[in-house]
Amino acid sequence: MDDNAYTGTCACGRVTIHVDKDCIPPLSVWCHCNDCTRHNMAPVVGAMGFAATDLNTKIRVEGKEHLKQYQTTERITRHFCSNCGSPCYMDLHAAKMTAIYSRFLDSFPFKPTSHFHYSSKRISIKDGLPKWKDGPSEYGGSGIALEE
Repeated sequence: MDDNAYTGTCACGRVTIHVDKDCIPPLSVWCHCNDCTRHNMAPVVGAMGFAATDLNTKIRVEGKEHLKQYQTTERITRHFCSNCGSPCYMDLHAAKMTAIYSRFLDSFPFKPTSHFHYSSKRISIKDGLPKWKDGPSEYGGSGIALEE
């Protein structure tokens, strides 16, 4: 066990991700998009976006031979365990980020700051956080904010 990293595994334990404790994600959100909710079979998904350059340095993936990829769109590649099917992380090409699902890293202090793709929501969440139609413009969204 690495005391200097948050660690999580897929359901079968073949894929493990370690994130250095000093690696702070610049993006922590609740995502309501159809792709995330369908891929995770959940009404809303927590995700933390890290700089893509952190992958293989501050973010280490063990068991890569068990990962399969799925190209959701030209902007997103999703990685999941080929044995148990657990969603592990995704590459957000346009934003130059690697996003790890909040549930994957059990002990990581997930602190979402907004909701993305709230226009596609399955459930309404009144938590005082900003709600974006798709996302803020700096992350490739329209920048259109929605009412809570």
